[in-house]
Amino acid sequence: MYKIFNGQNLGADKIRIGDREYEATKFKFYGQRPTYLAHCRQGQEGEISGEVWYVKGVDRYVKQVVSTFHCRIAGPGFQLDEETYTLSPDSP
Repeated sequence: MYKIFNGQNLGADKIRIGDREYEATKFKFYGQRPTYLAHCRQGQEGEISGEVWYVKGVDRYVKQVVSTFHCRIAGPGFQLDEETYTLSPDSP
């Protein structure tokens, strides 16, 4: 299936996990599959966006926010779900 993905490095961002603050690199990504009638019906997942924070030395994402949206046939897509994952304070 044909998909379109874009990403962007948003630069440095501070993030707090428990009582520690880290200097992280923040990324944003966006993906979309064709949403015209032959590929996707209204109400199905059609778009995804996310933000990811990465801390050098921790060697894993420390936070991730992922949102999914309905397919858009006409007009704006409606958000289906948003999930946030954060590394526990004891992990880094």
